Amino acid sequence: MPILSPLRYPGSKRRQAPLIGKILQENTLRPELFVELFSGGASVALHLLLENRVGNVGLVDIDPLISSFWKTVFFDTKWLVEKIRDSEITLEEWKHIKTNLCNFQDDRTRAYACLFLNRTSFSGILKNDAGPIGGYHQKSQYTIDCRFPKDVIIERIETLSCMKKRVAFVWCCDWKRAIQRLNRKQIRKRYGPNLLCYFDPPFFVNGERLYRFTFDNIHHRELRRYLDKCSYDWILSYDDSDQFRELYNNHSHMSHNYNIYYTVSKRTAPKRSNEVLVTKLLLTSDGGEHA
Repeated sequence: MPILSPLRYPGSKRRQAPLIGKILQENTLRPELFVELFSGGASVALHLLLENRVGNVGLVDIDPLISSFWKTVFFDTKWLVEKIRDSEITLEEWKHIKTNLCNFQDDRTRAYACLFLNRTSFSGILKNDAGPIGGYHQKSQYTIDCRFPKDVIIERIETLSCMKKRVAFVWCCDWKRAIQRLNRKQIRKRYGPNLLCYFDPPFFVNGERLYRFTFDNIHHRELRRYLDKCSYDWILSYDDSDQFRELYNNHSHMSHNYNIYYTVSKRTAPKRSNEVLVTKLLLTSDGGEHA
C-alpha cells in the first residue's frame, strides 16, 4: 500500500514518484540519501522510502510551517496525534490560526497550524489570501471539516513515524543553504557520492498563486546555473512552459514530457498540465502518461 502524505498539497508530486523510482531502477541506483529540496507534501521521498529505492531521506523546505510539520510528524509524533484528536475543526479555529499565524514561533504550533490550514483551506493552499473550505458563511455542501478525517490523518502520521530512523534531517532553509549544508564534511564523509537531490521548485505558471514562498525569473535562472555545475546526481521537475523551454532547451538530458491532471478548483473540470523531468541520469524510456 502506498504511504500517502497527511498534507493536501497543491501540485502534488504523488503521480511523479513512480516515474522517478523507475529512473533510479534504470540507472541501477539506490541512493543512500535522497534529498527533496522543495519538500511540500514530500510525496516523492515518502514513496521512494516505502519502495526501498533509497536508504534515507532528507526533507528541506523554506516555509517554516512545512518544515515544522515534518519535524513534528517524525520526531514529536505523540504530541501531534493527541493534538489532532483534541482539535475542534471549526471556522472560529480557522480564523484564530489565520489571525495569529505570525505569532507561532515553535515547531509544535507551526506544525499544527500547517496541518489545520492545509486541511481546512481552499485546495490546501497556505497563502494568506486562501479562504476556508465552504466559505466564510459555511453555506456550501462542503463544510470546513470535510477534508479533516482525523482517524485517516492520524493513521498516516503514525505510519510515517515508524520510518523516522531513515529520516536523516528536516531543514528549514532555501535550496542554496541546503546545498551548502550538504557540502559539509560530515555529510560528505557519511554519504559521499551516494546522494541524489530532487528539485521541484515553484512552477513558472501559477506558482505565485499557490505557495507562500515563490520564485521569480532571477531565482529560476539561478537554479539553472547551479544545476549546470552540480556534482551530485539530481532530478528536476517543472511545468512545460515557454519559460521552461527557453531556460532548458539546450539541456542534453531533458526527458520526454509526461502528463498529469491537476486542478485547484472544485468548480471546474480537471485540466491537463504537461510537466517535464530533467536529470543528469540516463533516461531510456518515455515517461508516458501519469494521469
